[in-house]
Amino acid sequence: MIKTLRVKKFSETVPALKGLEKKLGETKLKNILPFNTAYLIISRNVEKREKDNYFENPDLLKKLDVNFVNYYLSAINDYENGDNVAPLWKIAFESKNINPLINLSLGANAHINNDLPLSLAETIDDKKFYRDYQKAGTVIFESLDEILDSIHKDKPNAFLRFYYKLVMKYLIKRWRKSAWKKWNNLFYS
Repeated sequence: MIKTLRVKKFSETVPALKGLEKKLGETKLKNILPFNTAYLIISRNVEKREKDNYFENPDLLKKLDVNFVNYYLSAINDYENGDNVAPLWKIAFESKNINPLINLSLGANAHINNDLPLSLAETIDDKKFYRDYQKAGTVIFESLDEILDSIHKDKPNAFLRFYYKLVMKYLIKRWRKSAWKKWNNLFYS
């Protein structure tokens, strides 16, 4: 059984995901390892960009990051303890698919569509954050090659790589747009 801890500050995100990566391979949740690896890569890249003063409101971004990662860690804890989890997480956790891209997509779908609107609602109180939200999306898209390299050790040919990136970029853009709209509806209704 995995016991994950809550992250209290931005600098704890990468170590928490790295520690979780070591544990996932030995559990029934090993199918979400591709998602965790992608999340770790993106978190490292966000951390680097934050240090380069890329974001306009880094304190708010850090707060959002902490809330967001804690939803993921809580979902793992709840599932491992036999507690109810959001339906999207249940699908991701119980997937029997052996394709790492499918498992990556299931985890990303659950985290973005379920957890991101809730994290935004807990953190953001102004639409001005949208610029940083878009910048975080850019970091995600810039991370796709590194993510594909990490889950495809046999390096897909150029066409497949292009296709994977195209599909993932489309899905993530669509999910993030939907998450922002959900936050907007939660916050401004």
